Order: sequence, then C-alpha cells, then structure tokens
Amino acid sequence: MMNWLWRLFVATILFAVSDATPSSIACSSAPTVTIDSGEVVGTTTKLAGATITVDQYLGIPFAVSPTRFAPPVKPTPWKSPYQATKYGPACIQQFNYLEASRNTLIAWFNTPLPPAGENEDCLNLNVYVPATPGKIKTVMTWIYDIIIVTPNYRANVFGFPNSPELPLAKRNVGFWDQRIAGAASIDNLVLTHPKDPPFRAAIMESGQSSLYVNPTNAPTSWLALTAALNCTQTHPHSNLTCLRSVNASIIKSTAEHLTLPFRPVADNVTMHRYPEKARLNRDIAPVPILTGMNANEATIITLGQSNATAFLAPVLGNDTALIQEIVDTYTITPPARELAAILTDLLFTCPASIVANDSHASGFPTWQYYFNTSFPNTQLFPGAEVYHYSEIPIVWGTYPRENATAYEKALSRYMQSAWATFARNPTGGPGWEALHRIASLGSGGILNTPIDSDMIGRNCFLFGPYYKELGFFA
Repeated sequence: MMNWLWRLFVATILFAVSDATPSSIACSSAPTVTIDSGEVVGTTTKLAGATITVDQYLGIPFAVSPTRFAPPVKPTPWKSPYQATKYGPACIQQFNYLEASRNTLIAWFNTPLPPAGENEDCLNLNVYVPATPGKIKTVMTWIYDIIIVTPNYRANVFGFPNSPELPLAKRNVGFWDQRIAGAASIDNLVLTHPKDPPFRAAIMESGQSSLYVNPTNAPTSWLALTAALNCTQTHPHSNLTCLRSVNASIIKSTAEHLTLPFRPVADNVTMHRYPEKARLNRDIAPVPILTGMNANEATIITLGQSNATAFLAPVLGNDTALIQEIVDTYTITPPARELAAILTDLLFTCPASIVANDSHASGFPTWQYYFNTSFPNTQLFPGAEVYHYSEIPIVWGTYPRENATAYEKALSRYMQSAWATFARNPTGGPGWEALHRIASLGSGGILNTPIDSDMIGRNCFLFGPYYKELGFFA
C-alpha cells in the first residue's frame, strides 16, 4: 500500500531565509558574485510576469559529478570565473508504464524537455536575483524582490536506492543532495533540523512527510531491479557494484516497465520514523510554518477511475468495514468526484491539517491556506478542477497569459505578495490570521475569505485509526 502512495507526485515548496549582502557583488559589465567555490558570472534578463530586471545565474554546480547511489560531495573551488549563463542538466525522471498513462504524465510534467536534457551529472542550481542595488534581500525559492534558488536533486532509484549494501543513513542520497544545495523536501527539513536550522521559516504546499514514512525500510524495489538486471547472477557478492556498472538508461527503463517505486528510508537522520512524535515533543526546527492544500487535490490521481470501493481496497488493506464507512459518508455524485474527494482528504487535507494543528499545539507560529479556485487556461483535463499542483503557476506567476482573466492575475499577485510577506517577516505571518483560522484563497471569486479550520476536513475522523495503525501519527 505504501509503495502505491509513494508514486504520488507531492508538490512541496521550501524557502530558506538568509541575508544576502550587496558586498558579495563585484563590479562587472555582467552580474558577478563570489561564493565559496569561486567567482560566478551570470546574465541580466527580464522574466515573464516580472516588473523589474533580474540577474540570473544558471547551472551552478553545488557538488561534483556524483557517484551513483552515493551522497554528494562539495565541488572543488574553481580558479577562473564560472560562466553561469545556461541551464545545467536535470536529474533523471521516472515515468512508469502503462504507456498511455506514462505519455500523459510526460505531457503534463516533462514537456518541453529540460533545456540541457537529463543525466546523472545534475547537481546544479539556478539563482535569480532582482537587479535592484543596495539592500539586503531575503533568499527564497520563489519570487518577489527576493533571491530565488532552484536546486536539482536525484530522485527514484538514483536518489533513494535503498540498497542493503549501503549504510542506512546513506541511502537517501536525494535528501543529502537537497541538504548540500541548501534546500530539502520541506517537512523533512523542518523535522530533521531541531538545532541551528539553515532557514528561518518554511512553506509546505500540499505536502508533508508523515504520510510517506517507510515503516519497514524493506528493499523490495531494489531487489526486484537487481534481479531483473541479472545482478544476482553476475555479481552475487555485490548487487551495488553491478548496478553502478549498468547504463543509467537501462536502469531507468527497467524501473519504469516494472513500475518500481523508490522512496526514502526512515533513517532518523534525513527522515524521521515517527515525525508526529518529534513535532509534538518540539524536537524540530523552531520556525514559523505556512501550510495548505488544494480543494480537489486527487482528481489528477484518480483520473479515469470511479469505483471507490475497488480503488480503496489495496490502499486500505482490504479493510471492508472501514471502506464501507467511508463510502457511506461521502455521498457525492458522480462516483468519480466521490473517489477524488475521498483521496483528497485521505492523502492531503487530513495529513496537512494534522501537521498544522500539531505545530500550533507545540507553540510554533502556524498559518494555513485552502486554495479553492480554478482557471480554464491552467486545466490539464476536463474536470480537473483545483487539482494537485494547480496553484503552482498562480504562485509562480507562470500561468498562460493567453486567456488569463483579470481575477487570475490579481490572485497571482496576491499569493506572491503573501508568500513574500511571510518570507521577509515569518513571525508576522502572510497577511491573514493564524490558526485556527484559514485563508480560503479564490473561493467565490474573492481573493481571501477567512474561515474556521473545522470547515474543511470534516471527515478526517474516518482516517485517524488508519494513520495510527500504520504509525504515521501518534
């Protein structure tokens, strides 16, 4: 069941806030900065939707070319200026078969292809700095008179191999990539930096780590992959050595055809086994949190399916009594909308609400939002509604300009402003009341409608025993 859950694409957002001082900028006809590894030369440009010019530094390596299945190593300082004028390669993506669903996902999330393609030498990042002189700026992964950093990290088998030959604390190499780059899957970053965190606040959009804990750390997918590639015969004493020698494209294709999920192990270094316990014990980063979810997250997961009983059986371990209670509680038509509503609560709304409530109860400043609007020019398919990921182009300001409405533009500006306000002064919040009030963003054509937190997730009581049984929550 948890292997199935890990296949879900979880959109999460981090911003790490620190001070970037103007003194690091050198005089040059092209924007130039000096970092630990040496001098970096970028370019000045105007980004779509931006009101000011931006200095961009692209493809900066934050690690040497990685050894497959090994944690990253910081780069050797370069002696001549690094020309950060073009994007570096993206990390290898996994899109599982069946072919029809694979092609759909590629069309949605990997088209057009990354400018520099995909390969294993992908540990680079991009930095975007407003070209406004003379003041210290907030560092964030997103936009608004702040410095934006977008790092790559390894995923699937290349990021989370779970080889028994690797020490447990070295198996989540994708998380180690994120740490050396200065970012991470957000909830994990908060949970695993109880002292001196390298950030002062965090935003979690439609994602948290509690539901994605690997309860057994069983290397099932690793063993299936090594067997399929005949490593058990050719390298009986070291499957790790075998897979390190196989062409990356063959590994990728084999994993995709076998639909093998590779997810992090609970090593209690990069990922907690019992994240809620750490949160309630205040054994986490002591930072303000902004978290939220979308109204119809799961429409993108349940596309083409409508039988809730059949869909939930493998997810809930064939607990027929619980499944029947859930189906009886959600009286929504047509059946496809009912299934999407159930999965939205099970996988997104309820876990996010638990994390927010636990953070608030533990004394950490906590704000929450509920994104509840859709626009024709961002719909992936008919009936997608407010699907998982649909807020991303609104927050980024990358929504299609063609057929964009005045309200869509206004909501984008409002959300960007709120995110940036929180980044600059986290303890002051994003501009609305803290928990137990929630900002309903976009509902009924209104930018922000404050609501009580108990107005969403009313059916979460159904899933509590299930979460507890699997050890996700206390």
